[in-house]
Amino acid sequence: MTRKKWLSINLINKILAAFFILNIFLGLISYGCKSYSSNVKMNEKYQAYKNEFDTLLTSHFPKTISSYPNQVINSKHGSKNDVGFLLYEYGLDTLEVDSLDEYYKKRAIAAYNASDTCLLNYKFVL
Repeated sequence: MTRKKWLSINLINKILAAFFILNIFLGLISYGCKSYSSNVKMNEKYQAYKNEFDTLLTSHFPKTISSYPNQVINSKHGSKNDVGFLLYEYGLDTLEVDSLDEYYKKRAIAAYNASDTCLLNYKFVL
């Protein structure tokens, strides 16, 4: 093999390697942008759903969603008396959940048990 031919093959290999690395780099960048874009859309949808309810009812919800995976459910079926706004965040850190649990237990006005006699007891009979 001549030196000139070897140099041209070597140059082609370098160009192909650079092209391959560039494709991987651009793929990672586009994936990151897509992920960021979907997070922005998800937070916009979350805010729109949350704003449909009075702030007194939704003040304990986070301002933005930062965990993934998650699910937001907005249900407003007035004819069925079914109204609700739910946020499910999966894979949360247990320390974060425990701190929220303690925070709301401290803010509680009263704590009731199902066996308390002061609670309304209704037995449904068919």
